[in-house]
Amino acid sequence: MPKPRRTSIPKAVSEQVLKEFNHRCAFFGDHTPQLHHIDEDRTNNDPLNILPLCHTEHLRDVHNPTAPLDTAKVKLFPRYKDPAILHSKFEPLWRAT
Repeated sequence: MPKPRRTSIPKAVSEQVLKEFNHRCAFFGDHTPQLHHIDEDRTNNDPLNILPLCHTEHLRDVHNPTAPLDTAKVKLFPRYKDPAILHSKFEPLWRAT
């Protein structure tokens, strides 16, 4: 199924998301992040669906389909803003849900 045509993230939304994460990657705190659509729907510009990622993490998720980010986990970032949720010690909790 082809991906939806990319639309620009509205400036107000991108500024809101970047401000929320102090203009840094949500995972590693790197400067100059790229904005990533968590559900991969490029037309869904809801601020809770957008996460700032460093260039490396964004490429890994978007361009490496063998090791994509776990969307269910990543959806928690806008709420908790803690990369520890991806730590392997929490994997049993994810499997139980």
